[in-house]
Amino acid sequence: MANFASLLWVTALAMTVFLAPTVFAGFKEENAGRVLFVEKAQQEFLRESISSSGIEESFSPEDIAASVSVLLGVPPPLTLSSASSAKLDSVLTPNPFRRPRSVLTLTVRGIDFDLLSAAEREAIFGTSTVQQRLSVGNRGQFILPGYGVEVVSLEKHHEGLKQGLKDLSDFLGGALVEDENDVVVLTVPLVESVSISLDLSKEADLKFVNDVLSVYDIVKGASQASKSIAKLYTGSLSGVEAMDNNVNAAKILLLTAVKVANEGQTVAVFMFPPSSSDSEQDMMFFVSPPVRSRSLDEVNQEATAPSSSDDLTSLDNIIIELEVIALVRGSLVVATSLILLVAILLGTCYLVGMPVTRDTLLYSGVKLD
Repeated sequence: MANFASLLWVTALAMTVFLAPTVFAGFKEENAGRVLFVEKAQQEFLRESISSSGIEESFSPEDIAASVSVLLGVPPPLTLSSASSAKLDSVLTPNPFRRPRSVLTLTVRGIDFDLLSAAEREAIFGTSTVQQRLSVGNRGQFILPGYGVEVVSLEKHHEGLKQGLKDLSDFLGGALVEDENDVVVLTVPLVESVSISLDLSKEADLKFVNDVLSVYDIVKGASQASKSIAKLYTGSLSGVEAMDNNVNAAKILLLTAVKVANEGQTVAVFMFPPSSSDSEQDMMFFVSPPVRSRSLDEVNQEATAPSSSDDLTSLDNIIIELEVIALVRGSLVVATSLILLVAILLGTCYLVGMPVTRDTLLYSGVKLD
């Protein structure tokens, strides 16, 4: 009897050991965040929706950073693993010559993506959407070249909030009603009308309004953007988290962001971290500021100036190396172009000044009778 009890105890212990990782993995996936890639249907920068392919990958911050880099037309890091490359291939179309070169990346906290119905998701995001799991980890280094790419961070709305809300309601095709207590009600058409009451004297409502209007302000900048420069709009929003009616607030915020992206011919990347994640990880990756704004002489002076090894970080050294490589390549292109131009001019001069004789005509390939 004692042996039988010992056998049962050993069997239970073995099942616990083998099943615990599976249970923990299932719990971890259930509480995992989400990342969404959204575009206009006719642009075709993304592959088909995940709902039709049935495969869902787990994207790390480094994978998201590499995807955004490719969408901007910038090569991904050379250290990208083959597994990450396969994830990028599952999301992005294989045409390297057709990229949007304009990306909106938003980290949005306080939104439970599963609370949105399928009809509401389609009404907000459209059909051209790729959904993946988000694995929370360390922030990925996102290094951009110092030329051809402009990084725009979301800024607080500085103009009148009520006028901004009125413009937003017109942009979304909704309505705005204000009562005598300085409370405004914003109604937006979706699958059903979505309404939210905003008291601008409350800190939570004010934070949410600033979040929505900071996203809406991108429309003005996108309309004036130069098509020769890739643009990355990035920001972190947490105003939905403190709202009483955070479900309707989330719908209005997401609808605004998607419409802004569609107006600017931009691919939107939404990251929804789980509520258990650290708020310090809101910005999922770092973006190095462009250094082309300074002259190359200034960069060279800083690079050659005597300084201790602690003055420059590894990121600064990489940026300086990229600038030097770009300068060398540009010099080679200019020198080669000048040599070809001089050769063409000399050949043309000799051809025009050549005496017309029987020998020269034969050398020129002219058939003589």
